[in-house]
Order: sequence, then structure tokens, then C-alpha cells
Amino acid sequence: MGADVCAMQLDAIKIARPERPKCVDSHTVWQVPVEGAIKIRHPDHVARGLNDLYADQPGLVLWMDGYLPEWNDEQLACPECGCTTGLTLQGRWGDHATLGCPAGHQWTPTAHWSAPLLQEAITRSLDEHGAPPMPAV
Repeated sequence: MGADVCAMQLDAIKIARPERPKCVDSHTVWQVPVEGAIKIRHPDHVARGLNDLYADQPGLVLWMDGYLPEWNDEQLACPECGCTTGLTLQGRWGDHATLGCPAGHQWTPTAHWSAPLLQEAITRSLDEHGAPPMPAV
């Protein structure tokens, strides 16, 4: 039995851990094109610790002139050609995302953010475009 494919367009993605919408089943393969860059936000635990120290005792860390950013953004890029825009996410809800670039290269990151990234793309796509038509039985 073949999987249904849904293709929808998104402008940008921010990762969350959404709950599976009722209209999404585990057999549907989603293809979600993203026009802009995809950025993954990582916490900077060292900066967070220094900020806590600065908050408690501002004069102790003399080189700090205010708080440090506690998040780092990593822009996703094709490992073969370096393309950062026009990427497509593909996969089933709960699986790691397979990413593709406009040049036809594909890769599947197994990082902890891969499955939530695809889930967020599917959820945003549904929010922006509505549920896909149900396949005929």
C-alpha cells in the first residue's frame, strides 16, 4: 500500500514539539517546501551560567558588560552544495526529517531536532493551508 504525499509551502520554521493533529496519520508522507532559511536554535549553557552569576554578583565577572545571548542559531545547509534556502522537509509524523535542496541532494539528519522540525513543518503547513484532502477509499 503506497503512502499519500502532501506538499505545502512554508516561509520559515521555528521548532516546537507540537501534538499530532487529528487529521495527520502515521502513513502519510509529507513534503513541506520552505522558502527561507531553516534555523535551529540551541541553548548556550555556559552563557546561561555566566548570566546567572552576573545577575547574582555583577561586579564579580569584570569583563561582562551586560548579559550574554543564551541561544545560538544554526542555519541548516545542504552538506553537498551549501544551499541554505529552498529546502524541502519530507517524512512521516514522528520520523526524522529527510531534507532536500533545490539541486536534488537529500540527507537525513539524526539530531534530536530532526523529528520535531518535521512535526513543526507539518503543523505550520496545516495552520497556513488547512488539512489536505482525504484520499478516496
